[in-house]
Amino acid sequence: MTGIELININKTFTGSTIKAVENFTLTIPQGSFISLLGPSGCGKTTTLRMLTGLETPDEGIIRLGDKVLFNGETKELVPTEKRGMGLVFQSYALWPHMTIEQNISFGLEMQKVPKEEIAGRIEKIISLLRIEGLEKRYPNQLSGGQQQRIALARMMVLNPHILLLDEPLSNLDAKLRLEMRAELKRLHRELKNTVIYVTHDQMEAMTLSTEIAVMSRGKLQQYAPPMEMYKKPANLFVADFIGSPPMNHFSIADGESLAKTIMPLFPELAEKAFTIGLRPESIMVNPHSTAARENFWKHSAQIETVLPTGSEWIIGLRIDNISFFALLVEDCDYNPGDNVKVVIDPKNFLIFDKEGTRISR
Repeated sequence: MTGIELININKTFTGSTIKAVENFTLTIPQGSFISLLGPSGCGKTTTLRMLTGLETPDEGIIRLGDKVLFNGETKELVPTEKRGMGLVFQSYALWPHMTIEQNISFGLEMQKVPKEEIAGRIEKIISLLRIEGLEKRYPNQLSGGQQQRIALARMMVLNPHILLLDEPLSNLDAKLRLEMRAELKRLHRELKNTVIYVTHDQMEAMTLSTEIAVMSRGKLQQYAPPMEMYKKPANLFVADFIGSPPMNHFSIADGESLAKTIMPLFPELAEKAFTIGLRPESIMVNPHSTAARENFWKHSAQIETVLPTGSEWIIGLRIDNISFFALLVEDCDYNPGDNVKVVIDPKNFLIFDKEGTRISR
């Protein structure tokens, strides 16, 4: 089994003139954990469904290694059941009248797998997902996290080469989501299968993925490893979507005084620059003198608001008529109205052109 290729995929639903997926091209290496990330309606679930064969593209090519799953020109189309993929939906969709053991074994029974082999596979997957002791219970007797594990077990017991997950954790509370992220990461490390994961939660994508594909309005915006995408976003959309709190923006075109004081640091970009971006955690507030080197950008600012989160502090700042946020990890005793000094390493400024594309420096 080798990687997956989607080449120039287009999809428009009947009755709509807007492309749900447009000129989408992506190569997914074998054994990777890929997240399709974006807001609702961006085309990520449609892309996943086209991979499984539940939706048919209008144009393009989908390959699994040397095998063509779909070709818009030749009309080749491999049906869902012959693609060797497993799909886990947002809904657990467990049979309420069946025990957990029966739910997990149902697909194997439909495939006429011998009973001895079914028993062995179930024992192995139950151990792998750490759900021992639940076999004789019914779904309504389980917690949300346990039901999610059962949904995964039911699919994984079929040994799919590729596992497709469509927002599987969105029904869980924050604690269970964290536990299941760790579980999915462990399972991927142990099984080494290819996972394609749909989510609108950038934290899930950042913590789980080997690569992230960010989508907007049906188009691929960037495809890169999580930290590369965070540090080098391709455009303003990606810069805004990845990161919490979101990136600060300073417009050059509006003649804002703050941007005017920053741009002298980058004279070679004066003709191209349109927007300056800055991550909140890149802002130092009243740093020790040793941290404020001569080439760092410095400016006085006023505290507007202080928002403690427990482990961090989100500090609202104002310079002239421009408001922005800093993220501090150390304890602070600032109050609204306090005057402080803001210091920033020039390498942390991101410069974008008029089209919103990041300019490499």
